[in-house]
Amino acid sequence: HILRSKFGSVVVCVSLACLLAICVCVVMETIYGVPFRGYLLLDAIESFGLSMGIVASMAAVGILFGIMTDSIIVGVVLILFLGGNVTLLPSIPLFLGIDHSAAWSFLVGMVVAAGIKWIAIGVFNKKQF
Repeated sequence: HILRSKFGSVVVCVSLACLLAICVCVVMETIYGVPFRGYLLLDAIESFGLSMGIVASMAAVGILFGIMTDSIIVGVVLILFLGGNVTLLPSIPLFLGIDHSAAWSFLVGMVVAAGIKWIAIGVFNKKQF
């Protein structure tokens, strides 16, 4: 399905960019003399998990609003103002101080993304057929 492939390509490309940015930061800190410690790797993994939950939910919101609106400008405004609020949902475990909050944030982000993607596919099928 075309919506799943669009969602997957956005999530994969942005996740690779996030992973590359984290790796560059680790290399730069090593170059500047910050010793590499285990907690640095753990923090990097937690940051990556949190960012993936947010990226997945935002990509799903982008697909939904892209289908619902006929104007690109309206879609962008909706994504920026309403979609930004959806990205707070994966951050809730972090705000509540739950143990292993990065894993929970990743899980919540994927569940939110799957729900929004399911709604977007329904809207798309109704519009097309």
